[in-house]
This record gives sequence, C-alpha cells and structure tokens, in this order.
Amino acid sequence: MADETTDKPSSTSRRGRWLTAALVGAAAPTALVPAAHAAAATGETVVTVRAGDTVGAIAAAHGTTTEAVVEANGLDADAFVVEGQQLRVPGPGSGATGGGGGTHTVRDGDTLSHIAAANGTTVGALREANGLSAEGFIRAGQVLALPGGAGPATSASTATGTGPGTYTVRSGDTLSHISLATGTSVEDLVELNDLDGTGFIVEGQTLRTGGPAPARRPAAPAAPAAQAPTVSDAVATNRARIRASKQPGKDEMREIIRSTAVRLGVDPSLALAIGMQESGFQMKVVSHANAIGAMQVIPSSGQWASDLLGEPIDLFDARDNAKAGVAILRTLVANNPPDIAIASYYQGQASVRSRGMYDDTRRYVANVQTLQARFS
Repeated sequence: MADETTDKPSSTSRRGRWLTAALVGAAAPTALVPAAHAAAATGETVVTVRAGDTVGAIAAAHGTTTEAVVEANGLDADAFVVEGQQLRVPGPGSGATGGGGGTHTVRDGDTLSHIAAANGTTVGALREANGLSAEGFIRAGQVLALPGGAGPATSASTATGTGPGTYTVRSGDTLSHISLATGTSVEDLVELNDLDGTGFIVEGQTLRTGGPAPARRPAAPAAPAAQAPTVSDAVATNRARIRASKQPGKDEMREIIRSTAVRLGVDPSLALAIGMQESGFQMKVVSHANAIGAMQVIPSSGQWASDLLGEPIDLFDARDNAKAGVAILRTLVANNPPDIAIASYYQGQASVRSRGMYDDTRRYVANVQTLQARFS
C-alpha cells in the first residue's frame, strides 16, 4: 500500500469489507483468573496490568526479575500480558539478578534500557560488558552479562539527567522505563512535559520529572474522515486532505509506531512489520478501499479503535493513526494465534474465522512475519 497511485487488484476492495468485519467478529478480551488468592499464601504482591505495562517494567518496579514474574504466573516465552490481567509478583531478590553481576536472558520485547532499569545499571555499562554496538541490538534467548554491582534500581536521584527534576532521554528509553528510574509516574511525565497520548519522546530530549505541569491549551476537535455516497468519493476527498497536511517522514513515523506499540503493550517488531507492509511508514497514503495513513485504517475501524482506547481518534494525525492500528492489533493478538491475528488485520477477524485465509491473505501474513523477524 506504499504506492497509492498504482491500481490495486480486486482483492483490495474485498479487503475494505473484510477489515470492517473485524468490528463485528472481534471477541471481547479473554477473561483472566484473579491471582490474589494464589499469591496470598506466598507473600507475593498482586499487580493489575495497565495499558503499556510490560513484564520487565513490572518486575523492575518491584525489585524482582522478568524470569521470576514469568515463572510465578506460568507465562509463555513471550511474557505476553494484557491490560486488566492480574500478576503475582515475587518479592525483591527473586530470580537471578543479584547484587554482584550475574546474567540476564533476553526475552521478546526486552530493550537494553528496560534491562538496565531492572538491574540498577546503565545502558552504556551493559553495552560495554557485552561488547554490543552503539545500536545495542539484542535478540531473544541471548544471555547478557550484568555489570558487577548491578541490582534492582531503588534510587530516583541517580537516574536524572541534566539537573534536579529533569531527565535526559537516552537511546531505547520509554516513558515506563523513565518512570521506574525517576519515581515519577507515566501519567505525571506526560502531564509535566505536555506529551501527546502516545508518549512520543526522542533521544536527547530533556523531560521534567517534578514541579507543576505547564498549562495546556484545549485541543481543537479533529475533523472526521470523509463519509461520502461512494467509497471512491470518500477516497478522493481523503487523499486531497492528507496530501495537503503536514506529516512526519518515514523515519519519524517508524519511531512513532514503535513507541506507540511499547506504550500499548504490543510487540514493537510486529507493529513495525504491519506498518512497513501496509504503507512503508508513509502517512500520506489512502488506499482504494479508503484505508488511511501509515497503518492503513478505514474510518469504521478507526471508530472501533476509538472505542477500544476510550478517546477520540483522528486518522489524519500520525500519532492517532499509529494508536488506532496498534490498538486494533493489540485486540487481535489478545484473541488469536499470531498468524490469525496478522491475517485478521488484513482480512478481518470474522472473515478469517468463518472462511479461513484467502491466498492474498496468506501472502500478506508471510510478508509480515518476514518483516517482523527483521525488526526483532
């Protein structure tokens, strides 16, 4: 979908109907058994997963390890959790981080900043201890040496960057990691720094971690995507609108999708693979089926995403477009095996469940899985 000027095969028009069918066929999130009763007998803490939480971040906040939380809750190798899920969190000292070095086995979704925050060290120290490149590339299953003296982080003052009440963003940082390092909640970081809903930050940015929040200007309501008598009329109107708008470039859009996935608890490699397959990280595209922007979301699915997130969505805003696509993807992943979730993003969940994957859907899934491996 990167080149909107090229005529699409007839399957593209089907796709618009299929993706709309996801609204009808999407199941409610899976019911989860509370963990409080099981944890009471062992002295563990029970934590309810919030939007954007990861097992690593929860473990770091409670002075334990990802491995200990995974084992306590019988999670799979991906350590996948969903909003509202209750986790049993072992007390400090559980697992193998220790205070005198040790090792950490990388799990899907781990980043160097998350591992550093969980073990009371720095990204630079981890790179040096393991001979990593400046990009800090790691892979699931890799065993990292922890610098001597590393242990669960406890002091917020040692993590601030340029001065009292500030933090300088480093490569790989997310708001949840910064929250753990500084003792400032994600919500307060967003408010103090007037960030948007995705919590988008960039390396080198200085964040406030204390003090009163700046006054916010009320946002003007977003104009909805065009609803016209025919799909082709809506497409023409929406293409003209998005081409006339100011949008981020491919690299910035890629980072927006990645950070949104981290915030909403979706595997960033999967979200990036979808964004690449759908549009090549281009915002100024509208398909023949009226799928809009980098994540190629049709207006009806945008409304579904708005309902899922509990907030208005403007598909012509890059960050909202990413949020919509990732929110839909999060719901599909929570209710389906990985290949079916990917297929459902393209074909629609109800259609995939009732008819199976069409040939072009199978090619789509294969392409996304190849891209996901590249982004992992």
